[in-house]
Amino acid sequence: MTTHDDLADLPPLWSEEEFMAELTELAVSEAPRRFALCEIEGERWDGWVHGWGMEFPDGAVFFAPGSRQAGVFTSAQSALALFSRSRNLRLVWIDPEPNAQTG
Repeated sequence: MTTHDDLADLPPLWSEEEFMAELTELAVSEAPRRFALCEIEGERWDGWVHGWGMEFPDGAVFFAPGSRQAGVFTSAQSALALFSRSRNLRLVWIDPEPNAQTG
């Protein structure tokens, strides 16, 4: 079994630039899909962002800074279902669906 101490003795596999490029590619490919829950006033008279969230393959997180509402949900849609009980909210996707990006 390889331990952390064993790895400390090995030379780097990549240059710093190559390694950062690899980490950046990994972070981009696994990034969550961002969304907002926007509150609507009246018959589309006005609107604003109630809070922000991120959806992962296995769930979503949401935070509304002004009200300090936050939660972990099964999906962005489930966050909308809970918070729209007392507000007129719409789910707005900031990022396109992952499959739409591969075109």
